[in-house]
Amino acid sequence: MAAGRAPGVAGLVLVGYRPHDQPPSPRLRWAWDSERTALDAGDIDAAVRAGVDAWTAADAPREARAHAARMLRDQLRSQFTHGEPARAADPLDEDPAALRTLRIPAVVGVGERDMPDFFHGGESLARDLGAGEVVVIPGAGHLAPLEQPAAFCELLVNVMKGERPR
Repeated sequence: MAAGRAPGVAGLVLVGYRPHDQPPSPRLRWAWDSERTALDAGDIDAAVRAGVDAWTAADAPREARAHAARMLRDQLRSQFTHGEPARAADPLDEDPAALRTLRIPAVVGVGERDMPDFFHGGESLARDLGAGEVVVIPGAGHLAPLEQPAAFCELLVNVMKGERPR
């Protein structure tokens, strides 16, 4: 949100977008509930497994899934040790549609194997921004830059060159 209003920002690449006001799909609700159930039981390992299964493609590179697991485990341990961090004010809480009103060039992407929530969210955002078709990142779940770094970098490079991503 801030990047789209900052001086000198020529455009945006938005990947894995879901509006705050969009009801969660059963798959997303299951992912949240699985993680929450494990955390309520104090089982960080089960919460990590649920999170990795939810946010990465099942056949994502082993290294990507392991990296996602380390990041999630570190975050959850920190949460248990230090509590939830204070949440910064989010302008989208006040006006969920604000992101959709940006008038700068944008490319909206989604991982091929991400949850339907992010396909629907990406499609509505692309439509609202006049960004054309959503770019699908092959073989990626929600963590596209981690799961398919070469494809994600190609997307960024093409955008920086002023080319419409394929």
